[in-house]
Amino acid sequence: MTSVKPRILALLGVGSALLVGCTPDPSAETFATTVSVRGPANVANADDGWCSFAEGRVDSSSGVVARGADNKVLGTRNLVAVEVTEFNNSPRTYASCSFVVRFELPAGEGPFQLYVEGLDSSKLLDDVVFTEDEMRVGPIVYLRDDLAYCLDRGVGKC
Repeated sequence: MTSVKPRILALLGVGSALLVGCTPDPSAETFATTVSVRGPANVANADDGWCSFAEGRVDSSSGVVARGADNKVLGTRNLVAVEVTEFNNSPRTYASCSFVVRFELPAGEGPFQLYVEGLDSSKLLDDVVFTEDEMRVGPIVYLRDDLAYCLDRGVGKC
């Protein structure tokens, strides 16, 4: 007759080994985020979905690159136009534009830097480096028309 103790110990050993194999890897955690790129534009074309800002021109084919703390590329996606509106108010035409891009990013890789194709990063109002908490909430990259850009720089520096 076999003893029950060796069988119980064997089952506990197999159960422990299975549980260890099922433990999720915390470094593999990812999170989804939506980044907004928006602001008043100098010129826009609602039909073609592009906008020209003081910082450059963007459209639905403009790429956005997300980089992690070590400058490693974590994702590349294209902008999607949400709203491109033109206001014809003679003598000046106004425009408002909003684009979004969605990423699935690895947790623990921040801070995250965003690069939007077509923009001159030296002219951006705000830094495009975001903490993980900011990325989880959904950061906004604000762009400006020429008038707002000049006002932000100070009178006589346009």
